[in-house]
Amino acid sequence: MKSKSSVSVYLIILFFGLYMHTHGQCTTGQPNISVEAEAFSSITIIEGTSATLNSPISGSSYQWTLNGINISGATTSSLTISNFSNTDVGDYNILVDGVGLSNSITLDIFSSSISDYDRDRQALIDFYNSTNGTSWTNNTNWLTGPLETWEGVKVENCRVTELRLSDNNIAGTIPTSFRDLSELKRLSLRNNNISGVLDISRMTSLLDLIMSGNSLTDIQFGSNNALQRVYIQDNPFTPGKTIDISSMRQLIDFRAARLNLSNVITSGNYDRLLYYIISENQITGTLDISTMPNLILLYAHNNQFTDFNLGTGTTLQRFYFYNNPIVAGRTMDISGMRNLLDFRVQGLGLSGLTISGDYNQMLYFIIRDNQIGGTLDISRMPNLRLLYAHNNQYTDFVVGSHPELSRFYFYNNPVSPGKTLDISSMRKLLDFRIQGLGLARLIMAGTYNEMLYFIIKDNQIGGTLDISTMSNISLCSADNNFFENLILPSNVTTSSRTLSQLFVRNNNLHFDDLLPYSSVIGAFNFAYNPQRNVPTTVSGNTVSVNVGGGLDYTWNPSGPNAASFVVSTSGTYSCDVRNAAIPNLVIKSDAVFVAGTSSREPNIDKQNTKEVDFLEDTNIFPNPVISGNPIQIEVSPKNKQQVNLDLYTIQGKKIINQSITKDKENGIYQISSGGLVPGIYMVSIEVGGKKVTKKIVVQ
Repeated sequence: MKSKSSVSVYLIILFFGLYMHTHGQCTTGQPNISVEAEAFSSITIIEGTSATLNSPISGSSYQWTLNGINISGATTSSLTISNFSNTDVGDYNILVDGVGLSNSITLDIFSSSISDYDRDRQALIDFYNSTNGTSWTNNTNWLTGPLETWEGVKVENCRVTELRLSDNNIAGTIPTSFRDLSELKRLSLRNNNISGVLDISRMTSLLDLIMSGNSLTDIQFGSNNALQRVYIQDNPFTPGKTIDISSMRQLIDFRAARLNLSNVITSGNYDRLLYYIISENQITGTLDISTMPNLILLYAHNNQFTDFNLGTGTTLQRFYFYNNPIVAGRTMDISGMRNLLDFRVQGLGLSGLTISGDYNQMLYFIIRDNQIGGTLDISRMPNLRLLYAHNNQYTDFVVGSHPELSRFYFYNNPVSPGKTLDISSMRKLLDFRIQGLGLARLIMAGTYNEMLYFIIKDNQIGGTLDISTMSNISLCSADNNFFENLILPSNVTTSSRTLSQLFVRNNNLHFDDLLPYSSVIGAFNFAYNPQRNVPTTVSGNTVSVNVGGGLDYTWNPSGPNAASFVVSTSGTYSCDVRNAAIPNLVIKSDAVFVAGTSSREPNIDKQNTKEVDFLEDTNIFPNPVISGNPIQIEVSPKNKQQVNLDLYTIQGKKIINQSITKDKENGIYQISSGGLVPGIYMVSIEVGGKKVTKKIVVQ
């Protein structure tokens, strides 16, 4: 319809948030507009919206007309048309005091091909109003400029295809109309405070859904076959929800951690999937990633899985599956996973772990708190930085060279006693823990400047405890070993000391080993008491004890304050040795029978005297003896006597007992040292009720 006059026109359009414009090929209508004119023109109205027409002049009476026919009840200076439809299309005019304006206004309706654009616009307006858009961090041009200029909005072919407003202080619920954004390809609203339920069931073109870090209680998926990236982690979903991704075969990256999910339904192959993150939910059943052949990263830890089906996993680099109640006794095969760099399966109750070949990229190998037995072999992981293999059932190990290893935890494994561990290549160690392995030897070389925690207690390691090359050491725990010497960092006696805890109890340390550090006793947690007992030596009627640095000797039952003396009264003697410079330390000697010289001592027949004499001449050789070789004991009784031979650990535990009747004057007896852990042992030789104890060192 055409205007009926050429009278000049001025048109004032009052906006409620938007204005009418034409941009490219997308014509935008405006709901709820108000028009005031001397001469009307042609305007197009969106179907279902409202429009208000205002008279440009005033008078005493008014009558609005449509196509020349009076509109019933339209007798005021303004006319509001609600829910605009096809029946409202036409020419509008107004009679003021019975005289009509020379021009009319033509109202037309938008075609359905354009209404999708305006529905998108309305959905965004609703979203803005529902989430307090005025408080957003960035809301540039929203509700004021063309839709294409609104912050975070992208329009293609007159449809909204992207909405990106992450980290924008958006708070509130998702309106129902939001689902009308049916041509969205990328929706990124992460790290806001959006609550309620997100419905994307109509967004069949969606490629990226980025909604992590919000307050959503659910997401309603449809088929969404095009989805490639789904980031929905860290939302407080209602517990027990299930997500079905059976149709999402184009997925590349799926992240649904910390959602309280009870299940994620998968089926078929996911050949494109690279990242699969479902950790920290309550998902049960079997973890099956055998249909994800190109997976690079799996985070499925802290769930309720009871079984697994892994496939070969040739591309896997990060594998986190720890803390799941897997049925005890399962074996995991990672022999095909040669690209692993971070592997974590602690706390699964595994009984076996199958590995083979080289793992040159492996950096973090965490298998603690299982029941894995056999041999721990990390020799094919040359770049390893962290090993947690403690609390398992390993009986042996193969370590290899590890110049990059910084943390080594292997404690609480029933390793066969007597093993040697070589860490001479591990110069970057900062935390080393091997307590309770029964090791006989620890090989170190060079400096360990990064070492902070050195825990080697409860082994059988002897020789010198030398931590002088650990210039930054904070804690050393070496209790319950056989160390005979102690060398600490040079700064331990200065204010620049880094050592704060030192535990060296139950070793073979004497006062002279501790005296160089007497000035700092009490300055930090330095625990050295008690130390192991020392042998008591008997030669004829002389009893002696050799404790380096001892000053005060208390003999039991009695004796002078001396390291040795001649016993006058036969009896069982031992000694307590002290040095006031090392407070609270008492080094005890083993009790041993000594024949006295006193005339008041009980009568001893001639034969017994001869027995004691020949016992004092007993010879043990070789000493030290190599483990596995026989310990030879030369005894020379004067007649047939029963000889009892006992072998004790330094703690007094009897290991071997032999009783032999000697039928010749001189003879050599043998005790097997096979299976003995290197260390110090005591041999007791008894003949005719008389006994002598000798020390033997097994290497």
